[in-house]
Amino acid sequence: MSEYFSDLQNEIGFYYKILKFILYFIVGSVFFILINKIVKFFTFMLSKFNKEIFLNRLNFLLKLLIFVFVSTLTGWALIYIFF
Repeated sequence: MSEYFSDLQNEIGFYYKILKFILYFIVGSVFFILINKIVKFFTFMLSKFNKEIFLNRLNFLLKLLIFVFVSTLTGWALIYIFF
């Protein structure tokens, strides 16, 4: 019977870690999206409406992976700073 409770506690701990990781990612990504929107707004107001060339798929994939990593770390940092 005690094995059941210890297994249940380990499993809940595993899911808790996964949920924390997802929460860190969400907080970090929302923070970066807001910063990106603010920067784009000021760039739009101050520039002569230059359009950028779309990146190829490989560059997009690399940026996506970097975004996931940095967003997770930023979300983790923001959670620990404010809570």
